Amino acid sequence: MNTQQAPQNTRQQQAQPQVLDTAQIAALLGVSRRHVTSSITKRPDFPKPVLNLSQRVRGWSREAVTEWVRRETRKANGR
Repeated sequence: MNTQQAPQNTRQQQAQPQVLDTAQIAALLGVSRRHVTSSITKRPDFPKPVLNLSQRVRGWSREAVTEWVRRETRKANGR
């Protein structure tokens, strides 16, 4: 009987959605969903949505949002 297991990082990647909605971005940033909708997503340097079905149904790439957070953190820390 062959009981090979997938690598741990593959399971973690599958558990995390690759497209984030405003509620998930808010949780990541520690702000309200309303703040994300009214301010963060309107910033010119914030990534454009990869899913844009309507004004209310949009999604952003987890990778792009994470990179944006890294850049903003570096700016805030003076790097």
